Amino acid sequence: MSTAASESSSAFRQNATQTLERIFGWPAFRDGQLEVLEALHEHKSALALFPTGGGKSLCYQLYSQLVPTGLTLVVSPLIALMKDQVDDLRSRGISAARIDSSLEWEELRQIKDDIRSGEMRILYVAPERFNNENFRALVEGVEISLFAVDEAHCISQWGHNFRPDYLKLVEFAERLEAKAVLALTATATPSVVEDIQQALQIPKEASIITSAYRPNLFIEVNPQPTKTRTDVLIERLQDQEPGTSIVYVTLQRTAEEVNAELQQAGLPSKVYHAGLKADERAKVQESWMLGRNRIVVATIAFGMGIDKADVRYIYHYNLPKSLESYVQEIGRAGRDGEPSRVELLGNGEDVSQLASFTLGDTPADSDLRALIEHILGQEENFEVSTYHLARNFDIRQLTLATIMTYMELLGVLKQGTPRYTGYQITPIGGKERILNRVSPSAKAFYQKLFAVSKVGYKHINTDMDVAEKETGFDRDKILKSINYLDQNGLAYTKPSGLKRGYKKLDQSFTLDSLTEEMIKRFAVREKADLDRLNLVVDFAETQSCKTAYILRYFGDESPSDCGHCAWCVDKYRDFSTAVEGPQSKVGDLLFGDQLAELKKLIEEKPKALGAHRKVVRYLLGISSPATSAARITRNKLCGLLAGFDYSEVDAFVKGM
Repeated sequence: MSTAASESSSAFRQNATQTLERIFGWPAFRDGQLEVLEALHEHKSALALFPTGGGKSLCYQLYSQLVPTGLTLVVSPLIALMKDQVDDLRSRGISAARIDSSLEWEELRQIKDDIRSGEMRILYVAPERFNNENFRALVEGVEISLFAVDEAHCISQWGHNFRPDYLKLVEFAERLEAKAVLALTATATPSVVEDIQQALQIPKEASIITSAYRPNLFIEVNPQPTKTRTDVLIERLQDQEPGTSIVYVTLQRTAEEVNAELQQAGLPSKVYHAGLKADERAKVQESWMLGRNRIVVATIAFGMGIDKADVRYIYHYNLPKSLESYVQEIGRAGRDGEPSRVELLGNGEDVSQLASFTLGDTPADSDLRALIEHILGQEENFEVSTYHLARNFDIRQLTLATIMTYMELLGVLKQGTPRYTGYQITPIGGKERILNRVSPSAKAFYQKLFAVSKVGYKHINTDMDVAEKETGFDRDKILKSINYLDQNGLAYTKPSGLKRGYKKLDQSFTLDSLTEEMIKRFAVREKADLDRLNLVVDFAETQSCKTAYILRYFGDESPSDCGHCAWCVDKYRDFSTAVEGPQSKVGDLLFGDQLAELKKLIEEKPKALGAHRKVVRYLLGISSPATSAARITRNKLCGLLAGFDYSEVDAFVKGM
């Protein structure tokens, strides 16, 4: 390194350390944080692989203050993280905001103004926000000093939590000409790390990987019989020293049932899951954060992005779906460095349920083939509504997005800019106020636009295709005019009817070959997910150090026994997760009149239940777009066999 470069690095480190203390009040960096900042300074890219609670977010927050100008754009699926971090940054005098569907129009307009003026320094958005043509237009003309991708393991299509929209972030970062790129994650195996590095072009020397070791966590593994594990949980919660606790369960129904039993036992417990209304979830979260209720029984929807330092206890009532999920969830305990305890109570009975969700996500072969036939039959350039495709072909939206992404990866399709088919315009002060506030030429335009729109008492609904055809103006002109009303306080505007444009590329795939390829890819995904689930069982049952097992999984090849896990303190324990099989068989529950009713339902609802995989999903209680549309999810047959092994139900349905 040259003398000038060395001096520059030294000055950067000094400035970073001083800024850390001045703005954030910390006298020194945590392990890896300064190295990430230096990698961004030198390489203009970095990967931060820190354990949960290891201080990843400080890296992009501080970097935004070390560059003189530009916007730090943080892409994260964690809405809770966005809100909490924005509030904290604003309290420190940093101009920060988030854009999501919960914002009021006035607040959103101010945020947009601050972005355009260059005053905004940090902006949080979900990856799906890039599907919004208005948002893309907003940021494409802005200087992006840093493009930060949180939960970056979602980029890997073979990782534990692949999200198709994440693969598109690479393209967006390039289009926005971001000056630096940062990937952040707490849960990435060595192969997933390679995927992230390749996707975002991050050199190995700019990848800062710290140990997942948490010396203050006592890892207890104590599989319990299903009939008694609630009693064991209550006993633990009653006997433990007072402290904030999370009880993780798999199903919303289980969360409600366990919470009710804890309350009946006199414990200060609340329930949290995605089935609650947004304001109910917010109240539970806020109360728990403030310590008003110290116990929350929750599905994995709880805790994502929440930074509460003094969580003392975490219980896994059910087995987690992967070691990545487990490490992320137990990582929410003891972030203040104080001794904390995590205990796994789940047993082998949970495996069938978790496996059912994995197998239930895979579309039926017939639906997959029908979708591919529909896509291949389109013109060279075409548009689709993923909502309508999901309903028409009975494929969940996330699974559908994965299929379309696979087609892009194979070179079959290339996605263009998504667009909305309609806009709802809500005039502030009435339609006449708009016409009186614009120039004469603009007034004539808006009169023409409103004349071809559906004008109601409160709203004006504009179909963009109709407007373009009837007014003679192109879409870009119409869109800019609608945005003008929003930007100048003349109307609230709300888009609807998202459509994605695609161009067909490689025409060599036939219907048979492409269907076969997709079936194979989903089979590989299924196997990978089931292998991850089996590793959870292996971790629980291993007669070796539990901490060392986790560290090896995440790439530490030579960890020593930790001394603070269930095995280290009692090497002769039985960690078996095995349980007695279900007392009843499928045929014991599904026979006679109920079996006749199922066959009749299959005949009456072929779209929802016309393939054996669909029937299996239905009996296991796994809904789909078609079963929801057919309004049969509340039928007593839906979920009748929940808890049974997928293969057992599958064999029964095939033999019906």
